[in-house]
Amino acid sequence: MNDISGRLDPEGLSLDCAAMLGVLWTGLVHAEEEMDKGDVRQTIWLAMELSKLAAELSHAESEAMHVLKEHYRLLTECEDHSPPRIVASA
Repeated sequence: MNDISGRLDPEGLSLDCAAMLGVLWTGLVHAEEEMDKGDVRQTIWLAMELSKLAAELSHAESEAMHVLKEHYRLLTECEDHSPPRIVASA
């Protein structure tokens, strides 16, 4: 799987996370179909693969939160050093 950290859209959500959620959902539906057919091996294999994908997704979410916290820290640091604003009185 591609590196899923660091590629954020303007809204701050990982584009790969959204794609992985779609794959996870599709996989869950497929696993349910396999389970209904009674194919235990295929169902177990799918469950293991989906578990790996969920772990990657969790890691990507943690990385995204780290990036957002760092952006917030930098923003507040910049605000602390900005010159005072002059407010015009009416």
